[in-house]
Amino acid sequence: SKRRSMQTIPFPNGNEAFVAVEARERGDDADALLRLVGLGDEPARPVIVVCGSADLLKGAELSVTESVLGPAVARACRTTGAAVVDGGTAAGVMAVVGEAIDDERSPTSVLVGVAPRGRVRLSDGDAADRALLEPHHSHFILADSDEWGGERSLLFSVVSVAERIAKPSRVVVVLAGGGPRAREETLEAVRRGWPVVVLRGSGGLADELADRARQARWSPRRALRRLRRSVRNRRD
Repeated sequence: SKRRSMQTIPFPNGNEAFVAVEARERGDDADALLRLVGLGDEPARPVIVVCGSADLLKGAELSVTESVLGPAVARACRTTGAAVVDGGTAAGVMAVVGEAIDDERSPTSVLVGVAPRGRVRLSDGDAADRALLEPHHSHFILADSDEWGGERSLLFSVVSVAERIAKPSRVVVVLAGGGPRAREETLEAVRRGWPVVVLRGSGGLADELADRARQARWSPRRALRRLRRSVRNRRD
């Protein structure tokens, strides 16, 4: 097959991000896509996965996320060299993290957004109602899907490849706010044995887990086990 070249997307803020678009008929996998955007031979580094609210953050919940989540993730990246993986759009937790990392950006900063290609605006020819990509990200990997949530499998495959590269470092998931999609992502993180840090005061699923743990005096591990059970019951 014809070898693809690396694509880039320019943003009005002067940033230029590398982009890879999945094509299932071509047999793309996460390893190949990471290599396509120049991340295939990365040095070992921790990985922070940020999940949570996209459009639901406002008021006090937004203030907590901006004052705690953004600076904490940015500082962790600066001090440990961690790579960050999130949903990549210019909304909610992704926008907060993107702006915070930009404030403390180093030449080695890696912020990877994973989103469904059919839901984001990549070129002028895309529909105006599609979501904008967050302009401070360094890389985007776009899933071959037209549905929100259609990127989940690819996102976790990307993180799994990054985890393999990162060893003996590890993956940590940070949850702020969040709805049904974040619930599925958090459950998948628990299945994989990745620790989940919950930001209390950010609303949504994060507050639900934090409140359950506090009221019942559960350990964080037990709260996440209850999350797994509740998702299973909803499917049944």
